[in-house]
Amino acid sequence: MGGQDAALNGLMVSTATKPSNGDLNNVAVVLAKPFPVALPVLTDLAVRWNDRELWHNVLNAASAATALDVVGLQRISAAIEIFGWPRLQSS
Repeated sequence: MGGQDAALNGLMVSTATKPSNGDLNNVAVVLAKPFPVALPVLTDLAVRWNDRELWHNVLNAASAATALDVVGLQRISAAIEIFGWPRLQSS
């Protein structure tokens, strides 16, 4: 197994509070052609890593109509708590 599957699996088992270079490479691989199952994993990592840019990249990868369904209200609430609503609105 390689490519996106391997990258996503690596991210799913990551417990880091700050991303390693390998984590960042895996994020880039997954975001190059995102698929629905990857988006909740990436949003969880964005919150854990306090990475607002990753959060926005994930939401941009999902269509506005499906973002809530794919990401989920709980993850959106967590992002608002971590990043603050004004910071999320401004970018």
